[in-house]
Amino acid sequence: DGVTCEPVPSLGRGFSAPVKVAFDYSDAQLMHLLSHDSDGFNRWDASQTLLQRTLLNMVEQRQAGEGMQVPDELVGVMRAALMDDQAEHALIAEVLTLPGIGYLGDFMQTVDVDSLYLAREMLRERVAEELREDLLMRYEQLSDDGDYSTDAAAMGRRSLKNTVL
Repeated sequence: DGVTCEPVPSLGRGFSAPVKVAFDYSDAQLMHLLSHDSDGFNRWDASQTLLQRTLLNMVEQRQAGEGMQVPDELVGVMRAALMDDQAEHALIAEVLTLPGIGYLGDFMQTVDVDSLYLAREMLRERVAEELREDLLMRYEQLSDDGDYSTDAAAMGRRSLKNTVL
């Protein structure tokens, strides 16, 4: 009752064992999960699926002789994730980390390493340019002059700081 739009399923919430669930999310649904899901794993999975799709689409664009394009909406959800003060720092570091070339190659018939590399670099540069001020601000917020600590919060803060850098 009272739901005005189609819900976005957040599958596998709270699972403690690894499972593979195939669900055909749209990019908009993945962006919604990335921005709003309270389950950390699902949020990370949405980001990795969205980044994977984007990078593989960019490779296809290059192979077709077109210019590679980074969707503005993707940069926007990455900004929202970066500035999320409620989520654990370690989670945000993982959400912002681009999938590796080896992993992306698993989804290609013929692995085009050069195009994968260029797509990752173009995406990384676009995010860096668009979010420059936010990245610098977040980096400064994560600075810690205190004693070195190995607790989870301190390690998560360092992980996000290194990712932002």
